[in-house]
Amino acid sequence: MSEDPARAPTERSSFDGWIAAASARRPVFLHGLWRSGSTYLWSRFRTSPHARCFYEPLHHGLAKLTPERIARDTPEQIGANGHPALRAPYFQEFAPLIDQRGVRGYREDLAYHRFALRPAEAHPRLEAYIAGLLDAAEADGRAAVLGFNRTGLRIAWLKARFPAARHIHIDRDPAAIWASYAAEAGKGNYAFFGMWLRVLLANGEHPLYAPLLERLGLHRRPRALGLSKAGVRQIVDAMGEAQSYFMVYYLWLACAEHARAECDILIDTRLADRAAYRRRVEREIAAAVGFPVDLSDMRAAPPRATPPAVFRARIEQSAEALLPFGAIPKTPPFQRPRLSPWSGEGRSAASAR
Repeated sequence: MSEDPARAPTERSSFDGWIAAASARRPVFLHGLWRSGSTYLWSRFRTSPHARCFYEPLHHGLAKLTPERIARDTPEQIGANGHPALRAPYFQEFAPLIDQRGVRGYREDLAYHRFALRPAEAHPRLEAYIAGLLDAAEADGRAAVLGFNRTGLRIAWLKARFPAARHIHIDRDPAAIWASYAAEAGKGNYAFFGMWLRVLLANGEHPLYAPLLERLGLHRRPRALGLSKAGVRQIVDAMGEAQSYFMVYYLWLACAEHARAECDILIDTRLADRAAYRRRVEREIAAAVGFPVDLSDMRAAPPRATPPAVFRARIEQSAEALLPFGAIPKTPPFQRPRLSPWSGEGRSAASAR
């Protein structure tokens, strides 16, 4: 039977619309280290009517989250954190999921423990919690966008559990990340160094973290989450700049290598001042997730004081020699489709090394 030429375009348009609608509901997992531009990227997705965007779904504060705590993140507080203006507090999307106190299904150990998961490892609590967030967005008819800061070495695991998701990693020069941590510490805020210390102490037996703990002289400390603010300050001050940069670079490198192997899209913020690069990233994202995201105001972060070049190169070479690359979790090659391999100008900071 011959095709009716009058119906074919209509049927095709309907099919294309169905594909676009299904793609628009595909989960999107954003990954980035603290102070890498991850909040900016998440905030751009949040402006889309197609997305329900959860901020830092593994944040330790979610265990005690209440509507009152959500409201504390005023526009003034958000600006003081160096983040872009937001239309609502960071954690607003979690409000319907709070059971009196704390987000449903979340426990604080998810923030720090088992920070380098292999694809085949079982973690039913984490899997169920993330599935609940995806279900909440699906119930709204929107795509779940999860803006992670604690998945730098769990991406392969997430891919194995949630194969429909797209993964986007935003990267920043490691010395600039360290400089941001150090600037905050200079103002009395040791939180960023402190969170990495808690990760190390909670995962000290893992072959990826054990060499770093020993190098920092922390391998004899108790493996506990109960590290006080005063304890963090004492450790970081005793480290000095060289050791603290060694720690940040080592962890950045491990996460960057993992993201380069596992993510669909890699964003290099060093190139963000180039309009052509921003447009390219926008096209890549729209093709991957099924709806547009406006990155026209994305810019490279202003330069901060960073370690001297010779000092920095020596530390980086030493960290690279210590890092057991084989311990970085990875998806088996036959299970590793790449949506859009990047090359040349589009490579991540990790790829460009």
